Amino acid sequence: MKDYCPADAAGQVSRVYRRMALIAAAGELATEFGVVPWPSGEATAAAAYCASTWLDRRGGTGSSEATRCVESVLSQIERYGSSRFDEWTEAPMSTKEMVVDKAITRFGWRRLVNNRWEYFATKDGWKQLHIGFEADFATKTLIREGILKVGNDGKSSRSMDASKNCSVFDVLVILLS
Repeated sequence: MKDYCPADAAGQVSRVYRRMALIAAAGELATEFGVVPWPSGEATAAAAYCASTWLDRRGGTGSSEATRCVESVLSQIERYGSSRFDEWTEAPMSTKEMVVDKAITRFGWRRLVNNRWEYFATKDGWKQLHIGFEADFATKTLIREGILKVGNDGKSSRSMDASKNCSVFDVLVILLS
């Protein structure tokens, strides 16, 4: 079964394959001792098939918590993108940038850059976006998935001046197509 487990498998997946290896070994021993009328290798092939089918239904070899974290953050943005993120745009007749305030419960700001939304979440907004997941885990997961932008200093949050006339705030930049 070791040969069947994907090389990039997360710990959860590896553990399932190890358990399936025990099942395969028990089946092969049962075959060898004549307890079952199967040909040699049949139990291993059946266990490998079960593990493969489970993996297909699971949706991949990665951590299920990481997948759920990404799905949770992205669904929050999809659900509340225009109502919880104020639009950050250029002021008319000016080169200054401005924030168009309208959110009652603000998670942060958003702006369209090259047909791609960038979301700037405040510290409190970030807490709401990753609710149910620890901040460090959510931050590292979204950076690894290319959703959370890291600054030139390697940090996930940075100080931004939204309108050149308002106070500075720390944000996380989330990129969506």
